[in-house]
Formats: sequence, structure tokens, C-alpha cells
Amino acid sequence: MLKYEVGDKVRIRADLKDGETYGADGFTGRMKKYCGKIAVIKDVKFKKKVLSWKPVYILDIDDGLWNWTGEMLEPARLARFYEDGKVVKTAKAHRKPDEPHNFKIGAKYAFDRLIEDKADEPEPPKLWNAKVICTKSGALWWTVGKVYEIVNGVIHDDDGDARDDIKPSGNIIVLETTTLATFQKVTAEQPPQPPQPLQYYTGKVFCVEAVHGSCWTAGKMYQVTEGRVYNGRGRGEWFSYVTDVEYLNSHSDAKFIEVKK
Repeated sequence: MLKYEVGDKVRIRADLKDGETYGADGFTGRMKKYCGKIAVIKDVKFKKKVLSWKPVYILDIDDGLWNWTGEMLEPARLARFYEDGKVVKTAKAHRKPDEPHNFKIGAKYAFDRLIEDKADEPEPPKLWNAKVICTKSGALWWTVGKVYEIVNGVIHDDDGDARDDIKPSGNIIVLETTTLATFQKVTAEQPPQPPQPLQYYTGKVFCVEAVHGSCWTAGKMYQVTEGRVYNGRGRGEWFSYVTDVEYLNSHSDAKFIEVKK
């Protein structure tokens, strides 16, 4: 069965290499000037290859000078999508059995298929790029009043460590949840507001509940001074950066209530 018929429009492949054999015949450098161009098949001949006869096509573009094999040609009704000069997607029009050859209609079919295929591809997630200013910090590695830059979804803390778990979000809430700090976006229209000085908690709290094995003792009163409190049991240690009772409850394995004066 012939791949092409007399009268078909074809495109000579642009990637043919001098000295290479394609099917029943070889390609030479003198044929290179026709690569990538569209031609019409004027005749079909057969050339013996080993024990079988292979078709070669005679084209109008070179006045029948060269033999072109089916491996050297491709359908002219082929649309290509280029990015940075490289073919990244192709689409081919398929003629219906009862439809006559028509180059313009076929080209439109191929183009429509190419655009539809491209539209079906999911868009990659957009990475966050922005500047934010720290307005409140519950950890040593974020400085209140300092502007941090988010590049492609990655922000670096004061220790130089990359925090990349906010990549696709672009969401301040996600940033604050993963960093234990509070930020404000910095834009040309909304310049950063001077951060309010962070006030750490001073007062007495009463532990009403503690999990088994906790360093905190249920039923005991603790003194918090400038955000620091010592649990004072077993592997006791200082607990710092306490801004209020809610902070202490959410960052420890115990529950506290404030002791009013």
C-alpha cells in the first residue's frame, strides 16, 4: 500500500542527513536545499531493495530530478508547535474516507488539533515571588522589621536555611503557619508599615492539664517573666518567646490559665 498518492502535498523532512539511507534510497547534500519545503507528488516509481520493490516518489519541486522515499517525506497537513526554536508538539490532520484531498482544509484540521492538545495540558503551578516584612516572630530565625524576599516559592531565614514548603501557595497564612512568624506583603502600592514592638508576656499561669511524661506539672503555678518560664521538672528547661497564654498552650504539651491579680 502506498503511503502517498499522485497529487498529494508533502513536506520534505527538515532533519535529513547527508549520506544517510532512508528506506529504498539515500539522501545527498545536493538535496538539502529542498528540506522543509512543501512539494506535490507528480509520479510514483518502484525501486528494487533486496528482495522487494519499494516505492519512490517524484516531486515537482526539483522537476523530477531526485528520488524521494516515503521515509524522507511527511504529510504537509502537519502542524508544529515551537518553543525556543525547537519542535515540542506536532498534530496531523486525518482525512475522512469520503473527503477529497484539500490542502487548506487539512492544514486547518491539523492546526485546530494542535491548539486543542495544547489547551488540554495542565498549567504548571505558579511559584511565589514577593517581598514580605516580619511583623512578629515566635522563633529566633526571623527578625521583626526585616524584609525577606521569596524567590520561586523559597524564603531563607536568618540562618540561611531555605524554606521551600510554601512553593505553590503565594499565601501569607501558609507562610505564617510554617514559620511561626507573622508577615506583611511589601508592594509598591502598599509599602511596609513600621512593625509594632513585640511584647512578651509577664505574669503567672496555672497548669490545669499535662500529658503523661510532660515536664509540666498539673496543679502547679508558674511565673512567666518577659516571655520566659522554667518548667523546673526532670529535664527542666527554659521556655521562651511566650507572648500570651494562648501561645504557651499551643506550643507546649500542657494547658494553662492565667492567674488574675
